[in-house]
Amino acid sequence: MISNRDVYEWGLLGILLLLGILFTLIAGQMAIRLVPSWQAEADMGSNIDPDATYASQPVGAEIYSSVRQEILTPPAWQSIYWTPTPYGQEPVILPSPTAPLPTPTATTTATVTSTPANTPTSTGTPTATPTATATPYIPPPPTVTPYTPPPSTATPTATPTATSTATNTPTPTPPPGSITIVKDSLPDHPQDFAFGGSLGAFTLDDDADPTLPNSALFTNLVAGNYTVTEAALAGWDLTGLVCLDPDNGSSVNLGTRTAVIDLDPGEAITCTFTNTQRGTIVIVKNTSGDDATFGFSGSLGNFNLTTVGATASQTFANQTPGAYTVTEAAASGWTLTGLVCADPDGGSSVNLATRTAAIDLDPGETVTCTFTNANRGAIVIIKNTVGGNSTFSFTGGLGSFNLATVGGTASTTFANQLAGTYAVTESALANWTLTGLACTDPDGGTSVNLSSRTATIDLDGGETVACTFLNSANPYPNVEIGPGDYDWSTIPDGGSLVLGLTTPIRPHGNSGWDLVYYERAAGSGILMDFVTIEISVDGSPGSWITIFAYGGGLYWNSLIAPCPQADNTDIPAACPSVTLIGGTGVGIDVDAIVASGSYYYIRITSPVGGAGDGCDVDAIEVYP
Repeated sequence: MISNRDVYEWGLLGILLLLGILFTLIAGQMAIRLVPSWQAEADMGSNIDPDATYASQPVGAEIYSSVRQEILTPPAWQSIYWTPTPYGQEPVILPSPTAPLPTPTATTTATVTSTPANTPTSTGTPTATPTATATPYIPPPPTVTPYTPPPSTATPTATPTATSTATNTPTPTPPPGSITIVKDSLPDHPQDFAFGGSLGAFTLDDDADPTLPNSALFTNLVAGNYTVTEAALAGWDLTGLVCLDPDNGSSVNLGTRTAVIDLDPGEAITCTFTNTQRGTIVIVKNTSGDDATFGFSGSLGNFNLTTVGATASQTFANQTPGAYTVTEAAASGWTLTGLVCADPDGGSSVNLATRTAAIDLDPGETVTCTFTNANRGAIVIIKNTVGGNSTFSFTGGLGSFNLATVGGTASTTFANQLAGTYAVTESALANWTLTGLACTDPDGGTSVNLSSRTATIDLDGGETVACTFLNSANPYPNVEIGPGDYDWSTIPDGGSLVLGLTTPIRPHGNSGWDLVYYERAAGSGILMDFVTIEISVDGSPGSWITIFAYGGGLYWNSLIAPCPQADNTDIPAACPSVTLIGGTGVGIDVDAIVASGSYYYIRITSPVGGAGDGCDVDAIEVYP
């Protein structure tokens, strides 16, 4: 049973529904009427493309009259402006804002119709209120000049989507590339070099032998990255690695001996591996004389060489090419007499003064440098005498020096002398005769000449050469009267000659001669003049003692008495009772006249009464 309350509630609900519908309709109408005006610029992407046809039609023609204007796609080159019109009218399509709008002309026609109402007719004509019917204004289609935009590279805001059927064209295959690996060895050498990496394992060398090439060409390679690595090799250094890449995309690493190759389509890349061979330096030590140890320093470090059998050497292999210096230290008693380097290209040099070899080692070279040392030696000069002591002078390669004998001997040593030839000559000394000259030389290279009193000494390294000069005091010291032997001075008749003697005249107590008087030589003997000879201890007056006389009836103290006794007598050496000493000397014995004493003065007199031509005296010789 439905109560009154139920009826009331359902009725209220219906009223509310109706009011809601009514308000909804009113709100919609108000929304439409209250929008003042609006415009939109659009480029609609419809499937309908009237551009071509539209562009060729007169302005205002309705080509698509059956199509609603709201969904038509205007030409892509024209901007569209919509302006709302009174409700119930179609919108007006205006031209581009750049085109002037047409001025519309409105005509209003009003019709007044008076229709009497169902009322009694009156006598007057009533005034009727007209009813005006207004026709909405529809402007005529504007005259629109099609808009031609300037050329532009800009992409239109929207491009109509076209449905097309595409044919797939195969992508062309990129052209292949190539890689060339070149081997350059310094110097050219038959040594083989191994390579590995992306191109596989291969071997190259750099010589004239065609067994292995010095380059490898890899063709038909696809673009990409490739690596090539050279294996390390003892005695060789990789000193250069360069890749010629058109776009410089490749790189190298000298430390790892690797080329990283960036091969682009169609590229040709060449990579060159340059290897330098190491060299060898040999240092040779030669000695002249003894064996010894020598120190060296320089680029090869410090080292010693000890000669055995006068030679030694050391080899420094596996040396990188470049400049090296080797210097020999000075050694006491040794002289660097030779330094030479054997260098194939002659690039090395030496300096004997600084004892240094400057070595220019090229790839693969062997340079040998020889240092030759001579041991310094010693020369000993010995002076021996017989019959007394004296001072003797020497000259020559050792300079000038004197030796004074004591007890019949003296000596001097010249140590630390360079190997070589030395001449030593003893000067002549009155009353001394060089009776012996001999040298002791280990290798016998020294020679002597007694006549010139010279020793020619050949001193080798480490040698000691001793030379002995033996002198004897003359048994008959000469006092030269004239310029020399067998020369004379003339003492006129009545004249005298007094001489001081360094070796005194002494009686010997024997039967031998104590004094010899040398006359002028003539023929086979002498031409004897009258002469008187006296001696004195000090040469004072009254101290003179006559020891010999010839002529004037005095023929004593001489064996010449039995021979002819006239002045200027030729006494031959073959005279039976005469012994002429040395062919021209007359011996005199003073023992029969004086018993003892040392007589340092002698007086020779030419007596008056002879031939008047004086006395020719050559020399006086004293027998010590």
